[in-house]
Amino acid sequence: MEQQPQTQAEAKLWEKLQTFGGFVPQGKTHGFTPDFWNKKLKLAIEVDGGVHKFKKDWDAWREATLRDNGVFVLRFTNERVLNDMDGCIQEILAAVTRLKRRKSKQNVLRVPRFKMK
Repeated sequence: MEQQPQTQAEAKLWEKLQTFGGFVPQGKTHGFTPDFWNKKLKLAIEVDGGVHKFKKDWDAWREATLRDNGVFVLRFTNERVLNDMDGCIQEILAAVTRLKRRKSKQNVLRVPRFKMK
């Protein structure tokens, strides 16, 4: 599937996300193409325009499928991104922090237990 041009809201959010590192626009995961994808954190960000009002069932199924595969999904409307960028960034930062903490707990070395003979 060919990449779609970014909306104004997506372009503005992309300017901010580039400072985070690790995000790509329209990255592929589990057969879907979220607006922004961070593979390392398994974090997908969606920016919904007006067309999503008519795709609620599809969006819900898609989001459930991603979540079932361990992907954390954040969803914002175009309006929110354009009118409350700081709030969106704070929410993304909170998710990134939470996911990094979760990932570091998963990467803790576990010492195997050996039975004494």
